Amino acid sequence: MSQRLIDTVWGSTGATTDPGTTKANLGWIAEIPAHDFQNWWQDRMDEQVQYVQQIGIGEWIATVTYRLNAIVMSAGVLYQSQQASNVNHQTSDTAWWLPLAFLQSLPRGYIQGFIMQNNAVDVLNDLDVGAGRCRSHTVSGLSFGLDATASITKQLDVEWQEGTGMGGRASAISVAADTFYRVFVVGKPDGTLDVGFDAVNQPGAAQLLADTTGDGYDYPRQIGWIRTNASNEIETFFHDPNQPEWIAWQGEVEDRGGSFTEGAETITSNAPPDTDAWVLISVGIPETVANNESYQQWISALVMEDTFPSGTFHHGNIFTDNGAKSPMWSSHRVHVDANRQWRYRASWSEIGGSWNPNVEIVTPGYFYNRGSDDLL
Repeated sequence: MSQRLIDTVWGSTGATTDPGTTKANLGWIAEIPAHDFQNWWQDRMDEQVQYVQQIGIGEWIATVTYRLNAIVMSAGVLYQSQQASNVNHQTSDTAWWLPLAFLQSLPRGYIQGFIMQNNAVDVLNDLDVGAGRCRSHTVSGLSFGLDATASITKQLDVEWQEGTGMGGRASAISVAADTFYRVFVVGKPDGTLDVGFDAVNQPGAAQLLADTTGDGYDYPRQIGWIRTNASNEIETFFHDPNQPEWIAWQGEVEDRGGSFTEGAETITSNAPPDTDAWVLISVGIPETVANNESYQQWISALVMEDTFPSGTFHHGNIFTDNGAKSPMWSSHRVHVDANRQWRYRASWSEIGGSWNPNVEIVTPGYFYNRGSDDLL
């Protein structure tokens, strides 16, 4: 059977009379119903059917007792009942109702947009975050879709306040030199969001949420990192919109320089904790090194086995040939741990000699996989 369009309401221009609660409870008996009573009943049914056809899903009514998983509409948003016998509970009460569309529209881990950049007016203190959508971290078993249709500007040097152009820093932390800060979007169950900053040791944004929950922003999602320079200002950077997991520093950032003694060295990177640093390594060969000697290097995360490089097993090899001693440049992607560290090992004992080369390591940028997070 095809759907029936109710485009005419019975009795809409005729006489209609409410028979009253007593008659409604009794119903028809062996009688001929009054025409105005019958018109009232049929008019009532047709109007309700038309209402459902026009709006699709019924709007929330305080006096209705809703079942578990019942779906209603309120201010254009769909909500799903989280308990049985749900009566006279506002849809904003998340113990009883949750927004249906944002619960189900975005898969876990989803993130799109939220491209960050230094603010054009206050480059060193303010951060712009572009429009985007994401699924929040899970808080007390709940996770929501968050949506920003316009960019948001927040100030690192001012404590958090709701709204764009306002402060963004958790009040429990201060701005320090040469320090990383996590950047979060914080959202409400209806999907609206704001932006804020928290400390490195706060992956769940606990200190930021202490400031934002009073305004209803209970659900965070980390979207990136910022770092301050020696003057307590935001380091300038480039966040690639075509490859959002890639962030490049605008200036060269050196991790180490100077001579290197054969063996392994733990490098503290200028990438944030638990990210993948992109490192450039320059090895300078002293003029005193003889021809036909080799230098091998090995790059690894600290969680990996410390491997001794050789002529056939390495991440870069220099072989002096006929006096050619040009520096070796190589680039690598390596995971840094919670202390921002990784391992560099080099060897030249396979052939012999004492090189003491100059090894310079810089981190032009890093990769932060925004879709992979234990808190999702």
